[in-house]
Amino acid sequence: MRQNKKLKKAIETYNARNFSVYMDNSAFNNLIKLRNKFFDKKILLINLRDAPSNAHLERAFLRAASVSKEKTALDIFHSFENNYDGISHDNPTGFRVKYSGMDNLKEFTAKTKYDALIFIDLPYGDEELVPYAWFARRNKTPKKFFIANDVLLSRGSIFGMDLAEDLRLLKGFSAAYILDHAGLNGWKRFGLSHKIFKRRFAVDCRYFDNKKSFQGNYVFSCGSIARDFEALFEAMALLPKTLKLKIYTDKKLPLPSSLKNRVQFIAPSSDSSKMKNLIAGAKFVVLPTVEDKGNPGAGLSSSLMAMAMGKIALVRGNTLMHSYLKNGVNAFTYKKGCAAQLSRGIKRILALGEAEKKRIETNAREIVFKRNNMDIFAGEFIKKHCGD
Repeated sequence: MRQNKKLKKAIETYNARNFSVYMDNSAFNNLIKLRNKFFDKKILLINLRDAPSNAHLERAFLRAASVSKEKTALDIFHSFENNYDGISHDNPTGFRVKYSGMDNLKEFTAKTKYDALIFIDLPYGDEELVPYAWFARRNKTPKKFFIANDVLLSRGSIFGMDLAEDLRLLKGFSAAYILDHAGLNGWKRFGLSHKIFKRRFAVDCRYFDNKKSFQGNYVFSCGSIARDFEALFEAMALLPKTLKLKIYTDKKLPLPSSLKNRVQFIAPSSDSSKMKNLIAGAKFVVLPTVEDKGNPGAGLSSSLMAMAMGKIALVRGNTLMHSYLKNGVNAFTYKKGCAAQLSRGIKRILALGEAEKKRIETNAREIVFKRNNMDIFAGEFIKKHCGD
């Protein structure tokens, strides 16, 4: 145990220096050797899509590895330009290395015999496809796993993903996890053939907690794709003038003159705590989603984040959304994306008694912690697939 503590302290000290790329020097190479000698299992997580949800999932895997019954080390290979302030990447078992070219990649990975590679999503950028393909075709690692943390975009949306499909980059993977509302055929085109498991969408419940939640004087909304904010503006005009609205979006929206003192637009930021704090201070969350056959889960991630923080969410219902949200039990849903439906749903929440409101907020947080928790998914994944 003493050696364990000393080694972890050495790793933490090195990581604290914020070397973003692999440093080919004797100090680091000796540290890698010591780490590899001490830990029984070595895993490399390949996170080459720069997105806050993937930063959160990466963090969940770091936590899962650190409490694994076996001595499990987890390295991260990423291409993030954003630090997503507020999301900690402390790693007492391994190193977080940024892609800086194939030579650097090969030098770093040659130092460790990994027991498994875990790929989070397909990369968006063309530059990231090269290292992704190199890892996917790597034959020295006995186990390779793919985890989809987002919907699969239609062909023609991103060149790199189209090329990954043409190359069938996921062929030969040990197993894959796709979101429960995704079609199997779309993913099979990337070479997946067996052991394709469907998983529920999850959020980082450790990050989105209710420790700083309070009841402000505003309703919170967010998003840009599949949103009908115009209908929400119409609904707000029918509601008490004391009720404010804050929208976290990069959409440019014309605002009715009657609402100019009631609506505030906040531009998205790489600081993840900005959205978290906006949710924390809201009365409740309203997501004016519209029907999107390619993404029936539009608004789901934001709903689950709000629920994890003990906030009531109002969102358009469909078959998928109702498998996560129970109307009047842990959230509220409406049938059509129109101002009348939104106004009716908001008034229903405003009319709740204190006890009933508290019951729904508690239900919301408890159900997300049990069924949509990234920590649970990552922990079960490590235990099932990585030799725990």
